[in-house]
Amino acid sequence: MTTVKYFDKRSLRTANNDAIHYGFNRCIREDVIEQLDEETLFPVVFTMPHNDGAEMRLKLLLSPTKEAWLDVIPEGYESLPHVSIPSH
Repeated sequence: MTTVKYFDKRSLRTANNDAIHYGFNRCIREDVIEQLDEETLFPVVFTMPHNDGAEMRLKLLLSPTKEAWLDVIPEGYESLPHVSIPSH
């Protein structure tokens, strides 16, 4: 099984506002977030520690053809909900 963490629109907006507040390099334009569907979940498809572990750099899918990068605090990343999916 593979574990996939994800954002909903509310948690994505909160994490993005934190990234802006902390002056992180990767954030998402607010108008892009506002256009997202309230019911959609946005999976995290790549993670790496950044700035000596002070941040986590994430790549997430906003749609099947659109991705975004977001820097989050490690605690924020760890608190994201997740689902388990079968791995091949």
